[in-house]
This record gives sequence, C-alpha cells and structure tokens, in this order.
Amino acid sequence: MSDESRLLDSLLKMGDVKGPTPAFTHVHMIYALTLLHQLGRAGRKRLSELLSLGEGSVRTLLQKLLSLTLVKSDRGGYRLTEKGMRLLTRLGAMVSPLTELDFPMPWRSEQNIAVVVSGVKGLKGTGVEQRDVAIRYGASEAMVLTYERDGLHMPKVANLSVERPEFSSKIINRLRPKPGDIIIITGSPDLATSKYSALGAALSLIRRR
Repeated sequence: MSDESRLLDSLLKMGDVKGPTPAFTHVHMIYALTLLHQLGRAGRKRLSELLSLGEGSVRTLLQKLLSLTLVKSDRGGYRLTEKGMRLLTRLGAMVSPLTELDFPMPWRSEQNIAVVVSGVKGLKGTGVEQRDVAIRYGASEAMVLTYERDGLHMPKVANLSVERPEFSSKIINRLRPKPGDIIIITGSPDLATSKYSALGAALSLIRRR
C-alpha cells in the first residue's frame, strides 16, 4: 500500500470516532483539500465561508492538515503540498468531483449534488447505508444508483433506463459513468449541505473497499 493510500485510510477512519459530533469531520478535511486544489491558495476567512464552518473550527482543521503535511501556509494563505496533491490524485481515482445537477429531481430540494464512485466492490443491497450517511450529514433526500452495461439501475428495484429513460439519459449524459460505477445524488435546501452529504456517502463506500 502506498503512503498516500495509508494516509487516506487514516483520514477516513476519523469517521469512526464515537461520542459527541465534532465541529468538523474527515469529510470537511477532504473537502478543504479539494477547495485548495481548485483555488490554488486561500486564507482562513475564505475557507471558513466556503466550508460553512466557524473560523475557530477552520483554524483547528488547518492545524490538523498542517501536522499531516498536506498543506503549507505563507503570507498568501494556505495551499497544498506535493503530499496533499498526491493524496487528492489517489482519491480522485475513486471519487469524481462533486457535480451540481441543474435538472429536476424526483423530490422538492433545489440544491442537488451528484458524485460518482469507481473501483469499489459491488454495492451491498440497495445502498441504504450510503443513504443513511447522507442523511446524517444533513441531506433531505438521497439516491444511490449503479451504472451497468444495460443502463442505470436503482439496485434491486428497477432499471431506470427502461422505466425512466428521459431522467436516466440526463444523469448519464451529465456524469458519464462507466459500467460498475456507483452514483450518489443528494438534495437539500442549501448547496454546502448537499456537497457534504454526497461526499460523506461516497467516502463511506471507499472506506469499506
């Protein structure tokens, strides 16, 4: 196992901690890394806004990332180290970027996010575990789908490419999944919650890979 894989596993295991809900989780930490990758560099105040966390929590989060040498700081703010970049490359091989969906979903929430998970063993059951994780992270609704050679499936329920072809085509055209991929879609009233819930559900899949 590579150093990046071991570090990723270590970060993911932070989600196993029992007790009171912490101010931030492994999902916030990984999302912070993706934001720094997108922005190149960002200060604590900007990250606080984008992460929807208080500045005190963001300070502690960044201290943790600094201690892991995943980020470094300078006068311009915080940015990824080479180690942080390698970690995101490893993660990106399994989890796609978070994608906003701009077409109607079968629920009322307007802020909907999708993520594609690749390279994990087949989904267990109907994906209820991942839906539960999404709800714990604040999602109002969540859907777990699989993509196979014969179309888009709601596991053990229906082939949506047959029963809901228009909806399925929109999902497939937007996300471009490959056979064997798992698709998680979450909805909530605000975008940050939808992003965290989708990412949290996706990370729960690769934790058991």
